[in-house]
Amino acid sequence: MSTIRKIDTSVSRNLITKKDHDQAVELLGAIKDLQNHCALLEALLINQELQKKSTQFEKIPLAVRDGYIFQPVKDIVRCQADGNYTFIYTKEGTRFLQAQTLKDIERYLPEEEFIRVHQSHLINISCINRYKRNGGHTLVMSDKSEIPISRKRRTQLLRKMNLIV
Repeated sequence: MSTIRKIDTSVSRNLITKKDHDQAVELLGAIKDLQNHCALLEALLINQELQKKSTQFEKIPLAVRDGYIFQPVKDIVRCQADGNYTFIYTKEGTRFLQAQTLKDIERYLPEEEFIRVHQSHLINISCINRYKRNGGHTLVMSDKSEIPISRKRRTQLLRKMNLIV
């Protein structure tokens, strides 16, 4: 009886080992599939970021009477919609009227630096001088203009300014 038990025990050990081996092979295959999937997702994210950055420029072309000027993005204080036109205000105090909607202009500006605070206003975060809460919430910009903040966009602005988590 003891010989049969030894043989039975060694066979069952081999079966468990074989089963473990098969599971390990299956697990390794799943890990490789997961690594390939992660690499593909990473490539897609990098491609998406590159496409996003390719539409944002250090300078944007602004139409003027005799052609175009190339305005550095960092010098734009704010953009204000007026129907299908947009006024762009710079740090130098210049105002440019563009035959583009605010949404069209917004695509050219980096979202890390600019935020839409109202249906008609897009601002450069680095040009905010003051946040006023009396009456209606407004921003005082570096060009001394006061920009209303819509209730709908207030939380997003405060998060971007790191005033709330």
